[in-house]
Amino acid sequence: MKILVTGGAGFIGSGLVDRLVRDQYGHVCVFDNFSRGRIENLAHSSNAIRIVNGDILDTARLRDEMVGAEVVYHLAALSSVFDCVHNPAAAIRTNVEGTRQVLEAARQTGVRRVVVSSSREVYGEPANLPVPESSPINPKNAYGASKVAAEEICAEYSSNGLELVVFRLSNVYGIRDRSRVIPLFVEQVLRSEPITIYGKDKLLDLIWIENLVEVLALAAQYPCPVHPVNLGCGKGTRLFDLAERVCALIDPKSPIHIADQREPEVEHFVADVTVARKLFNLHCPDDPLEYLPHVIEAFRTRI
Repeated sequence: MKILVTGGAGFIGSGLVDRLVRDQYGHVCVFDNFSRGRIENLAHSSNAIRIVNGDILDTARLRDEMVGAEVVYHLAALSSVFDCVHNPAAAIRTNVEGTRQVLEAARQTGVRRVVVSSSREVYGEPANLPVPESSPINPKNAYGASKVAAEEICAEYSSNGLELVVFRLSNVYGIRDRSRVIPLFVEQVLRSEPITIYGKDKLLDLIWIENLVEVLALAAQYPCPVHPVNLGCGKGTRLFDLAERVCALIDPKSPIHIADQREPEVEHFVADVTVARKLFNLHCPDDPLEYLPHVIEAFRTRI
């Protein structure tokens, strides 16, 4: 089958593309405007895929590339909390209108199923942990609000017959990630700079990229559409403990500076992943940071 992946050159998208190619799910087309995605992320699969430099807001181009696709993975997004806070109009264009464009193109071209990446940010600051899918929706920032709106659009298209699987992703980490917490910490210590933590008690749910893309790949063939589903590790990691772990693996003498929590950011989150385990056989290691040494080794070769 033909599979189209929007945002397929990004961190998560390229990991998914590699998995789809490796397991021979079908003919993969990457649709990415390369605003954040990188062509080198696709090096492992470039000979087996079609790569299109296109924007999801380019209606005609998107629809043309979607013709013949059976499954679409929609991963293209403005995914930085602070980018969305500083430019909410861009968040609306990309995350809300962009999602509508993808779903409408899928409807028009007869796509069987669309798998959509949403975010744990839709919950905002939860009252209790872990957070099940039934928890109240109360976004704390513009990124979360844009994902709530995108989910509403998904629900509308689903009610009109388009098969949808929507995943609310926790914090994903891996060797191709950049400009987020783990790569920032690793780069700081490798450069002999202090780590700065915004909120010592901040709690994250960290999931290794390979555990995540295994579930995403299975979503193409799951017998019936479902949404939304939390996709994380289901265990909390304190930001301070993460910083100490990074230092211990690189330079135990590296200093850690504590700063105040930043207002747009969620302070505590752990996903209840019961549904993902039941439906998609989600499996994560007992230690959420088991693969941290792999990330550090990859970054050592870049700096």
